[in-house]
Amino acid sequence: MSRTGTNALQRRVDQLTQRVEELQADMAELRRRGTTAPPLSLREMTAIVADVFEVPVSEIMSDRRHQPIALARQVAMEMAALRLGFSLPRIGRFFKRDHTTVLSARRRIAVLRRENPAFAARLDVLAVELEHAQSPQAERIIS
Repeated sequence: MSRTGTNALQRRVDQLTQRVEELQADMAELRRRGTTAPPLSLREMTAIVADVFEVPVSEIMSDRRHQPIALARQVAMEMAALRLGFSLPRIGRFFKRDHTTVLSARRRIAVLRRENPAFAARLDVLAVELEHAQSPQAERIIS
């Protein structure tokens, strides 16, 4: 195998190893909480935020800082902490950001919620969507 192929393979192995470690940390957190499975994954939650904010998931996960994209990403970070209970470092890893970026996003969303009633209403709609997605009845309705 060429040196380039070996490097690419090693990077992929490293990525998979990191993913396994993240899953193990998530499972340990769930065991600590006394739950067996997460009600909603970060991916699923991000897809719901993307739908409510009319921004593609790929854009939320990108490095773009365009205001509507950044806002949707910040809301997703807030919901991941608030609704799913993930730690700031875990959320940061998912969004490929530092935990301090997640902290900043949470603070910004809190200010926007207080100062902008229309934005607060939009977050309320999102909260209902997330609750619906988490309920066992939702799975039965969809199936």
